[in-house]
Amino acid sequence: MKDIIVNNPNEEDFLKELKADIEQGKRDFENGDYITHEEMLEELRSKKII
Repeated sequence: MKDIIVNNPNEEDFLKELKADIEQGKRDFENGDYITHEEMLEELRSKKII
């Protein structure tokens, strides 16, 4: 991924957090620590959110 030059500290913090979240998501996926779309829909329906 190309490094993005930012001058705004808020953007810089956002990008650092985003990159960390992406890396965590990759680790979760590799470890099988995720739920499927269908499982998420079922959970939302059971909580009467949708």
